[in-house]
Amino acid sequence: MTRFVRNIMIASLALGVAHPMPVRAQTLGPQRQFLALEPYYEGLQLPKTAGQASQNVNGYGVRLWINGAPFHFPVNSSIALFVSRSSTSVSAFKSTSYFYGGQVDEFLVRRPLFGLIDPFVSVALGAYRTSVSAEACIAGAAAGTCSVAQTNFALAPGGGIRIPIPNRFQVRFDARDLIVANGSNSSSGKKERTNRLLYQAAFGITF
Repeated sequence: MTRFVRNIMIASLALGVAHPMPVRAQTLGPQRQFLALEPYYEGLQLPKTAGQASQNVNGYGVRLWINGAPFHFPVNSSIALFVSRSSTSVSAFKSTSYFYGGQVDEFLVRRPLFGLIDPFVSVALGAYRTSVSAEACIAGAAAGTCSVAQTNFALAPGGGIRIPIPNRFQVRFDARDLIVANGSNSSSGKKERTNRLLYQAAFGITF
């Protein structure tokens, strides 16, 4: 896990511990509503590859939240289904990646701190699919395009804050360590587990 993401999680936990929880808990927990739809922007730092430095890649995605508080499993939480897409071009190569699956956020307080901030810790897991296309990507191939794709298991622990806005809106900021099993490799050229810094900014509506 990257040091930056670890520090975010520690800070979120410290905020939750420092703020006393009220005796009377709300029925729907910190998110107030049962469902939320949340488009988001994400920035992803890709690992180094042979002959190339690490890259920062822009992506976009969407989450559908289901409030877990009414079911008490897990307590004080929200559960989401998500999918995101990012792409980048290097020389004659174009890489497109999809990350899709589910995630669980555990909120650390029952009501926003100072009425403004909900800190949380989070874990997302699912599949990370990358496809690379290029002109004549196999040595000696005829002119044209070919592509190679692989799908790997991915885990993304992290943390962040949620800022509720009146009239059923919310803003979220997340920082995660995206761990891809046997994913795109490092400069060694071997397939191995990779760690990628992932940060997200979202604007959602609850209903």
